[in-house]
Formats: sequence, C-alpha cells, structure tokens
Amino acid sequence: MKQYTVFLSKNHGESTFKAFNSDGYEVSLNGLSQDDSEKGISPMEMLLMAAGGCAAIDVVCLLRQVGIELDEFTVQVNGTRNMREVPAYFREIELLFKANGNVEEAKLEETIELSLEKYCTVGRTLEAFANMKWSLNLNGDQGNTHSLALDKSQDKNSLLVRAKD
Repeated sequence: MKQYTVFLSKNHGESTFKAFNSDGYEVSLNGLSQDDSEKGISPMEMLLMAAGGCAAIDVVCLLRQVGIELDEFTVQVNGTRNMREVPAYFREIELLFKANGNVEEAKLEETIELSLEKYCTVGRTLEAFANMKWSLNLNGDQGNTHSLALDKSQDKNSLLVRAKD
C-alpha cells in the first residue's frame, strides 16, 4: 500500500488555500466567495484535472513502452454537475483527446481505452458517479465518441455507492 499526504493552508484574509504535496509542489485553490473566484482552481476543477492528467500520463507512458512518441498530445476534460443535488456530484464527464503524430488510430484508441478502463485510478473512481465519455481527434480528424461502460464484474472496489439520480 502507498500512502499519500497533501497539505492545505488557508491564505490570510481570503477564502483561498495553498495546497501542496510532501515534495513541495503547490497549487492555489479558490474559495467560496466571489472575491476569490479568480484566485485559483476550484476543488471540482482539480478533480477534472486529475482525471485528465491520470489518463494523459497513462497514454503517453503506454505508447512509449512500444516505441511511439506523439508530436503533440492534449486532453480537454468537461464535467457537468447537477447543482440541485447535495453533494453536487459530476454526472457527465467527457475527455477530448487531441493528438498529432505518426500513430495508427486503432492503436491510440486501444491505448486510451486501456488507460480509462484499467489503469486510470482517478477516472475509475469518478465513474461510480458519472457517465464517462471520450473522443479522439488524431491529426485533425475527429473520431467517434465512446462511452465507458461500468464493468461491475471487473473490480468490486471500483464500485462506490452510487448516488441517487
């Protein structure tokens, strides 16, 4: 088992926080007041960044293992919440992968699916509450949108208690 530790420290006179890990890397989290809305990233935006970052790192590392380097690779993550719920979980999450390079579309799609369905722990955690979709734009060609199906037989721990719709 691996333990992770992060720290949060309130900024004086604001409702913003400095969040940092044990290595000293930090981000600014915004608070709840309108005055602080442009002073950092919201915790919900951090969740989307974590999902996109987890998948992106997986994809790049998996491709590298087979000798494929992409010229460009970006991920845009969109999330939709039902603000009438408390807590307001993400209900829809869409990952838009954009890549340029000498790679077969089928290979890149297979790698993205492997990341999202097996390796990306953040995405697997969020899928218990959100419908997850993804699409790929490879070398300027937009592909189809794919839905991730929650596989209840794959991993008992991947199923958190599903929030009411």
